[in-house]
Amino acid sequence: MRILHLTDLFAPSIGGAETHVLSLVRERVRRGHEMSVVTMVKPDGHPSDAIEDVGFRVHRIEGFYERFGRAFASVERAPYHPPFPDPMVAATLRRIIERERPDAVHAHNWMIYSYLAFKTPRHPPVMWMQHDYSLACAKKTRRYVSVDERCPGAEVARCVRCAAPQYGSVKGTAVTLGLYASNATLLRRCDLVVANSEPVARLAAEATGLRGEVAVVSSFVDDDLAAQADAVERPAFLPPRDGYLLYVGGLGPHKGVQDLLEAYARLVDPPPLVVLGVPMAGSPKRWPDGVVVRERVAHPEVMAALKHCAMAVVPSRWEEPFGFVALEAGAVGRPVVATDVGGLRGVVVDGVTGVLVRPRDPGALAEAIASLLEDPARADALGEAGRAHAAGYSVRLAAPRFDAMLERLVADRRAAPPG
Repeated sequence: MRILHLTDLFAPSIGGAETHVLSLVRERVRRGHEMSVVTMVKPDGHPSDAIEDVGFRVHRIEGFYERFGRAFASVERAPYHPPFPDPMVAATLRRIIERERPDAVHAHNWMIYSYLAFKTPRHPPVMWMQHDYSLACAKKTRRYVSVDERCPGAEVARCVRCAAPQYGSVKGTAVTLGLYASNATLLRRCDLVVANSEPVARLAAEATGLRGEVAVVSSFVDDDLAAQADAVERPAFLPPRDGYLLYVGGLGPHKGVQDLLEAYARLVDPPPLVVLGVPMAGSPKRWPDGVVVRERVAHPEVMAALKHCAMAVVPSRWEEPFGFVALEAGAVGRPVVATDVGGLRGVVVDGVTGVLVRPRDPGALAEAIASLLEDPARADALGEAGRAHAAGYSVRLAAPRFDAMLERLVADRRAAPPG
């Protein structure tokens, strides 16, 4: 098949969705598909239309809103597509599709709205993969206002108020109303919606009325993560000795970073804590002694850091959509201490591959960390079980499931009567 991926963010940007798309594209090339990717141009980049990896093409394009003042630029990464059609993006997508004539489109973010704006039955069918809560939540996090409470439910006025602290009142109103309008008018043109976990599927169905119509196909990790860790020299920013604690992820409040720092302060004579993060609104301004912080670390170095740590800690407060870091830690044989929320419940098997604790509880987090530090044999056993568990989330197992879904969409389109 000829498959076109639509994704706001793509490598070299750092994040779970970016890693997911890159891994899937490479695996599909290996499986013999013809692949292209359309993504937003990075702030320091320029529009391009070139082969950027072996076997697939990447189109880095500009949008109207991104060009005029970067109205939709994330704090932590590249500009992102708004939750409504962008006229420049739609025009560019139309040209790319007419030129490359893909059999199917695999979408990942809000860029799909620009495609749905002009999609007709003669255009390629589209499958939309949900990596977070962005189909139902303008903030994508399902966290309410700035106090980090759980969302009491989607409602237009409430969502407008909630989005304001993150985006500002004008931009927050535009994002929220645009998302509601796009779902009301364009979502029916999407052929299939797929979520990476049950929590994501449940909220998407509740917020949009797609009850029973959101399939669940788990995200995945590369088959060669352990080899990636071995291929990179031990990063110089790491403490001189192995056995440190490691946090990898966004630095926003919903990620539980402050809970981790409070738990770390309760430990007696702890090893260093290494934080590899992406800055976000609300990131800590100061870091205590014993904490090593590095921002926007490349994924191979993240894997090398995981290989040398005592354990990975995932202290999320929000309903984590999936939990890539937990699986990546398992892939290199390291145990995980994580909160019992969202998709983490599926990727961390409590007492088998790691330890799950209550969210927002620094005391419980500290106790779990200390228990593994005091019992290295148990920590090693959890890590080895994590290695076997992570193997079940291989991209080579997941790709055939995604491909079968697209093949059915393509077959249905070809079988449909003209018009």
